[in-house]
Amino acid sequence: MIFPLGDQAMTIDFGNRIDLAIHEEVMARYQDWKANPIPGALELIPAYSSITVYYQVPAPVKIHAGQTIFEWMKAMIEQRMKMPAGQSIAEKKLHRIPVCYDPVLVPELMQHAHFCRLQPEALVALHTEKIYNIYMLGFLPGFPYMGEVDEQIALPRKASPVPVPAGAVGIAGRQTGIYPLSSQGGWSLIGQTPVKLFDTSLDTPTFLKAGDQVQFYSISLSEYKAWKEDAGQ
Repeated sequence: MIFPLGDQAMTIDFGNRIDLAIHEEVMARYQDWKANPIPGALELIPAYSSITVYYQVPAPVKIHAGQTIFEWMKAMIEQRMKMPAGQSIAEKKLHRIPVCYDPVLVPELMQHAHFCRLQPEALVALHTEKIYNIYMLGFLPGFPYMGEVDEQIALPRKASPVPVPAGAVGIAGRQTGIYPLSSQGGWSLIGQTPVKLFDTSLDTPTFLKAGDQVQFYSISLSEYKAWKEDAGQ
């Protein structure tokens, strides 16, 4: 399904659900269209099960009488959709990210473990054993939406947002994510990473990208503090 998003963008919906096979098709289309640009497309933004295209019709192109710019661009997209996606998806980059799960740093870990009817150590073990796919970045610059966590540690969002520090690792339903900046947030927090996910001094300010993978590993509170100190944070 293709629908407008304002007067200069449209979204191509591949299924409207969290599904790895759908997301891999999204990424294949995204990479194909990046390598072989669609006329008029200014920017492509992949998400869980969709691609949003920001566009501007090239000056030499003439729109037929009665045809809207959206209809012209939609026809271009539909032509591309008839073609097979790229034969292979770019190799997924695996990031191993350290996380301190010490309750001294993240006191609410204890209540979340109690909610899951687990010892804190068991919750941490389940969170670190999986490799997570990054489905999209959003909400904050560089915020990765990843999935899916083991159903035993699926946690609800908070009833209302609270202040959250940069580097906080949280769970919302079966998604897990990392706050790259200090913000208001409603995810259930279970840890804190010393890794900086967003840095405007770099040519590419976001550390992660959609299509990458993440595996967390546990570090002690002293290791966390040393990492921060070495980074001058």
